[in-house]
Amino acid sequence: MSKVTLEVTDVKIFAIKGNDTLKANASITLNGGFLVSGLKVIKGKNGLFVTMPQYQNKDGEYKDSSFPLTKEIRDMISDKVLEAYEDR
Repeated sequence: MSKVTLEVTDVKIFAIKGNDTLKANASITLNGGFLVSGLKVIKGKNGLFVTMPQYQNKDGEYKDSSFPLTKEIRDMISDKVLEAYEDR
């Protein structure tokens, strides 16, 4: 099995106005061929952060529906989304 390098090749930001916590929805394209939508830019007590797409289970809990498997990939995705949010 060959190793594939993961790259965020596009970020789309959909700003949310009038909400103190939810600042934007976002989608990313990976390697020019795989779209992930449903990311969110959230303003927390320590600043902005990115959440992965989520669903609500039968108990009312929210769970990530897709997510990076390593901290490095999570950080790379978060950095790209936050950079696009700040540059909009």
